[in-house]
Amino acid sequence: MADYDYTNPKETENNPLVDFDPMKLFRAFRKSTLWILLIFAFCVSVVYTYLYYQIPIYESSSQLKLEMKGTASELGIGIFKNDNEKQNYLNEEITIITSPIIHNRIVEALNLTVSKYSEGRINDFEMFTNSPFEVDLQIKNQQIYGQKIHIKFYHDKQFSLQYTIANQTYESKGLLNQSFENEHLKGTILSTHLYDDQALLGNYYFVLQSAERAQQFIAQTLRVRTVNTNALTLSISFQDPNISKAMAIVNAADTAYLRYSINDNNRIYRQKKYYLQQRRDTIEKYLDYWKRQITLYKDSNNISSEDTQINVDVLLDKIRLAQEDKFRYQAELRAYDRVMDFMASDSSVLITSTIAQDVSAPQVAQLIQQIYTARENLDLLIYQGYTPKTYAYEQRKIKLDSLQKDFLRFVGFNKERLYRKIYEQDSTITASRNKIPGQSQEDIQLNLMRRYLAYYEKSYDIILNNMIETELAEVGTLPNFHVIQHASLPKKPIYPIGRKFYMSALAFAGFLSLVLVLVRYILQNRIINLKELKKITDLPVLGEIPMYTKSKMKHSQLVIHHNPKSSISESMRSIRTNLDFMSPNQAKRILSVTSTISGEGKTFVAVNLAGIIALSEQKVIILDLDLRKPKIHFAFGSQENPIGMSTLLIGKSKIEDCIRNSEILNLDYITSGPQPPNPSELLLSNKFDEILQELHQTYDVIMFDMPPVGVVTDGFHPMKKADLPIFVTKAEYTPRPYFREVLNQKLASIHNYNRLSVVFNGVKPKRTFYGYGYGYGYGYGYGYRSGYYEDEKESSILRRWQKKLQKQLQKLFSKK
Repeated sequence: MADYDYTNPKETENNPLVDFDPMKLFRAFRKSTLWILLIFAFCVSVVYTYLYYQIPIYESSSQLKLEMKGTASELGIGIFKNDNEKQNYLNEEITIITSPIIHNRIVEALNLTVSKYSEGRINDFEMFTNSPFEVDLQIKNQQIYGQKIHIKFYHDKQFSLQYTIANQTYESKGLLNQSFENEHLKGTILSTHLYDDQALLGNYYFVLQSAERAQQFIAQTLRVRTVNTNALTLSISFQDPNISKAMAIVNAADTAYLRYSINDNNRIYRQKKYYLQQRRDTIEKYLDYWKRQITLYKDSNNISSEDTQINVDVLLDKIRLAQEDKFRYQAELRAYDRVMDFMASDSSVLITSTIAQDVSAPQVAQLIQQIYTARENLDLLIYQGYTPKTYAYEQRKIKLDSLQKDFLRFVGFNKERLYRKIYEQDSTITASRNKIPGQSQEDIQLNLMRRYLAYYEKSYDIILNNMIETELAEVGTLPNFHVIQHASLPKKPIYPIGRKFYMSALAFAGFLSLVLVLVRYILQNRIINLKELKKITDLPVLGEIPMYTKSKMKHSQLVIHHNPKSSISESMRSIRTNLDFMSPNQAKRILSVTSTISGEGKTFVAVNLAGIIALSEQKVIILDLDLRKPKIHFAFGSQENPIGMSTLLIGKSKIEDCIRNSEILNLDYITSGPQPPNPSELLLSNKFDEILQELHQTYDVIMFDMPPVGVVTDGFHPMKKADLPIFVTKAEYTPRPYFREVLNQKLASIHNYNRLSVVFNGVKPKRTFYGYGYGYGYGYGYGYRSGYYEDEKESSILRRWQKKLQKQLQKLFSKK
């Protein structure tokens, strides 16, 4: 038959990711199943423990809609030209809400300088609205800030305080609702409606903080963000483990911002009122002064009758009435200007309509109401998500523009009419003054004083009217925003979210499991099955030997004669048949059995293969050439090894004295004998050839049990004399790189190895589906599913289903 070129073994990829094997990956996964379950259990238990001990955080929020919105650009009175200006305005309001002024008002409104807690077994819980006691204390020593002050309640409303400062413990006692004092505190502990007998059993403490520290706490957690720039909408939110506290702080922030907004809007009115009050006081002084001067002047000049002044008084009354009309027209002009100013600053419709009452034309108030309604409808579209390009928005924008143009035309017409009336009154005043006849110096002096008095009286009336208008405007001042969503009690925590944590834990556990499987896959450098073995070498495989699981053996044993119909016996017969195909018509043969490393079962294969050959009526003898670590005598049940190959090679013993008989007819063996110091030299001697020649005269087959060639070089020379050298490798034991190295560097460099073959040992039955005899394709294996072997046990239902699944998987992967 043709010989193979074994001096150039097959090279395969060393990278396991390139030479991907699905079944190998499945084995790595199956071996890691327990670890994968432990990883998942550990990750889930860690998340469960964390969620159990972690205090949940809740978030409460409100939404504010600002009313300082820009008007149409056609009017020229809008305050926002683009979105950037809107965002800048929102940023200014956010700065106000997050300012220390608002924070201080929140702290004062909610008394956040005192935090009360109930002690639990694991976590402590803050009592914000459900505390059985309240604290009203003054701090005498600032070292107590931030310290836990434990409070214990007793019967008759007694309590005791205990705290530690600078490693020194202090205790103090007192009565509820009564003042007490010590070196650090002064004040009262108050009982609430929740104080009952249960409070006596609880463990409580409270912590005092400075106002600055409480403000820092608010500043770190209170968040203000823009919700919708076009709709000028802001959101105020706060996060805290106590849901009531979170809601209360958000509501307090809304209230503080409301008051600040009103006070800020009223600032100009307060300044105006202050100025008007100062002017009023001054004018009152002038009125008193000129009244006294007129009285003194009349008394000094004996002026008692004013009949001569009737005509002059009539003219003066006419001038006075003309001046009053002129002042009224001027006030109405100023009212128009103020209406325009308030519309430009987008004040509320209430304020603008109130100012419009000073205008004589009733159509002004109606137009103002229509314009504000149109603006609100337009803003409502923006808030609902409409863009300026939508049809509904454009139609409402056209309507608003039309109303504003009508309003401008109407205001312009009325102002022009008022200017004409003012001109007419100026003409009347001038004409009346010219009609006043000449008078004496005394009358002129009296009239002059009267005119001063009349002037201050009119000024006084104007100031009083302005004060009334200012007070009315101040009362009608509204904030620049309104709350469209009030803060409420949060129902679900924002952290931790259990579902996300468990999903993350499962994902992380899956990642670790995948890494574990991949690492095991990459580090799985053992030869697992026949498929992997054929990837490494082109050497013919004589057959597979199943793992011997019937009993645990400390050393290799001869077992084929105990159960001739066992799977191991049948596998040995298959190998024997394949050996006949490899050396047909050869009466005398020398077989050598070696392996890569120790523990691959070469002695077990050699002994049982020799036994199977002997059962075919051939004379077989086994020579134990593993002079360093002999095992043949253990395989045949002997513990003694006094003589053998070592004594034969040095001429100390005779062959007939060293040959031992076994339990199988036609099977003999020679043990290694005492371990020599130079085993390699002994096997290279001519005496070894003489021993072989002498044994050939009696035996048909000589079997060499060789030392592992991957460990020592003792077996290279005897292997040259073998007709059929056999190389044993063990499933899930032999390292792939080491096996490849032995074939490529050691065995391939030695000549006359053209008949080297491989026996695959230790194959687990559950991983084998097609029997044995793979050498040349002529084996006689029957497989493990035939019920042929006597050592095969009836499988359970679960086992049969597992085998079916494995078979389907192998078919699937073999198709790929």
